[in-house]
Amino acid sequence: ERRALQDSFHEATDAILKHDVSNKEELRHLRVIASTSTLMLIFSHEVKSLLGTLETNESSLAIIEKKLVGEDRELVKEMRDGLKESKTRFEDLLGLTSMIVDSKKAIPGQLALHERLVKAEKAYQLIVKAYNIEINYKEVPNNIIISSILESELYAILLNILSNSIKSVIAAGGDKDIKITAARES
Repeated sequence: ERRALQDSFHEATDAILKHDVSNKEELRHLRVIASTSTLMLIFSHEVKSLLGTLETNESSLAIIEKKLVGEDRELVKEMRDGLKESKTRFEDLLGLTSMIVDSKKAIPGQLALHERLVKAEKAYQLIVKAYNIEINYKEVPNNIIISSILESELYAILLNILSNSIKSVIAAGGDKDIKITAARES
């Protein structure tokens, strides 16, 4: 009985130590996540500042564009359009980061998959254009709803899928086509 009690005591001690190690690892992970949200706040603030600068520069170029003619006018218009496109992309990225930063609004819900794919693809717009990558998700029906998930979680999944797919087609060379499909199953 004494031997059985000692064995039980050692098993319990080992279980407590393993649980303690697990708790410390989880705490370390939570600390990383907490510091990430602080970095995201700083990033969001800097992007908002950059958006203001882009807006000012776009307005200045519009004034200059009106004063010019011919090729010069067209060149300034192209520059202004480029700034406008950059501004839109930053606003989209800022929208994605706000989901992480504003955790009080983070409530699991029902999210349309196709709509989130459209937004997730925008995050990779520059690299997709640079490498002539075709992303096709036409076979993802509009009626597929993901339940009980945070929007930031769904975006994390979709961004990871797209990132891995983009890296894969770039590494493979040749045709750079990514096809995403989804179907509802029981």
